[in-house]
Amino acid sequence: MMPAAPQAGPAVSHGELMKFVAAVKEISPLTNKMRGEAMAKGVSKSRQQQLQQTYSRDVQGILAKNHLSAGTYEMLMRKAQSDPQFAQKVEAAIKSGA
Repeated sequence: MMPAAPQAGPAVSHGELMKFVAAVKEISPLTNKMRGEAMAKGVSKSRQQQLQQTYSRDVQGILAKNHLSAGTYEMLMRKAQSDPQFAQKVEAAIKSGA
């Protein structure tokens, strides 16, 4: 019998999972919009920097609203990318409209 694969990172409470999911649901479309605008043909470097600054400010606001630090959000994002069970929980919570 093979031992279970170790979980990536620390255990995550249901409350923290819900905060993360709420943040992801707000940040994801913002990321897509910013990338689309920044990569549009003819966009100047100064406009790209302005978009990045606005994006960073907006993300910080979303994280604060959801009571997450940037470090915690990044850790949970890495966990979602490396821990299939956690990724399934995140995906299920997003689909359920949590």
